[in-house]
Amino acid sequence: MALADTALHLSQVLDIAYPALSRFDIPRRSASHKAGGWTNHQILGHLVDSAANNHQKFVRLAASPRLSLDGYGQDDWVSMQRYE
Repeated sequence: MALADTALHLSQVLDIAYPALSRFDIPRRSASHKAGGWTNHQILGHLVDSAANNHQKFVRLAASPRLSLDGYGQDDWVSMQRYE
C-alpha cells in the first residue's frame, strides 16, 4: 500500500472513530467496569500503549537473531499517562 493510500485510509478510519468516541459522555468515559478496575479512558489508553509496545517487539524480533523481549508494565504505563 502506498503511503498516500495509507494516509487516506487512516483519515477515513479517524472520520468514523472520532465521532463515535466523542459520543461517550464524561461519566461513561470515567466509569469502571468493576471495583478497582480501569475506567473506559484507561482501557482505551492501555490498548494504544499495548499496540505501540507490541509493534516495537515485532520490529525488534524481525531485526535481531536473538530473542529478547522487554516486559510491558501496563499498570505503570496507564498510571503515568493519567488517562483518567
